[in-house]
Amino acid sequence: MESMKTERIVVLEATMDDADGKTLAYTVERLLAEGALDAYLVPAVMKKGRPGHTLTALTKPEDAERLAHVMFEETPTLGVRITETKRFVLPRRIVTVRTPYGAVRVKVTALGAEPEYEDCAALARKNKVALRKVIGGARRARNQF
Repeated sequence: MESMKTERIVVLEATMDDADGKTLAYTVERLLAEGALDAYLVPAVMKKGRPGHTLTALTKPEDAERLAHVMFEETPTLGVRITETKRFVLPRRIVTVRTPYGAVRVKVTALGAEPEYEDCAALARKNKVALRKVIGGARRARNQF
């Protein structure tokens, strides 16, 4: 695909069996707020069969050390693995569409468009309607792109 580009990123990863779910969920939120490109948790089976989690953050190389510090600060991990890699990305632009529930930002790429979840969720709460109704309205409005 000719519109695809590659960019360098860093993958930060820590696996732990001694962090509770609330702490890990907060850490994911904080990593995203601090500029991680993405952050997520995956269940893991640790040594001796103990349940645990792998915390992963994708970041720009210049943010890696700062975000690793967040992982150390917020979790009991004693180590954060660092992998430098590349990823394919589609160029995108953000447009705002009007729905019956309010304005929603939509990411538009060469392959399509997708409403921003946070905008849709906020409007669903505000209008006291199902999230899927707001998303549906945004998807209908996006067809103009």
